[in-house]
Amino acid sequence: MVELLVVVVIIGLLATLAFGGLQRAVEKGREKEARLMLGTLYQAEEIYYTEHKTYTDDANELDTTSVPNDNSVDHFYKYRVVSADSNGFLLEAIRKTGTDIGKDPLGETAYTVTLDETGRYSVNYP
Repeated sequence: MVELLVVVVIIGLLATLAFGGLQRAVEKGREKEARLMLGTLYQAEEIYYTEHKTYTDDANELDTTSVPNDNSVDHFYKYRVVSADSNGFLLEAIRKTGTDIGKDPLGETAYTVTLDETGRYSVNYP
């Protein structure tokens, strides 16, 4: 009986560890959504710059029809232009949480993914 109890405890521990790894892998996959949409915004900023010789912080001036709006229930991030001027821009994807249409991150907290005019991505945890 003790052996059975030990086996059950070991299986429980292994399942807990495996589930944590699975959660991280799923969240990493969702991060790719942010990178894809930020790449779309990046291209729109570059097109805007070609036409106006400056970048814009007004997302309404960009051709971003493929980027989901904040109320989309099918996507895991909110997207925005943080800042922009003639020298560069910073784009941000903010991970939606449970209060944002039930899209809780599988990790401990929400986070952001950013992309700047040089094409550098970064993931920022609070």
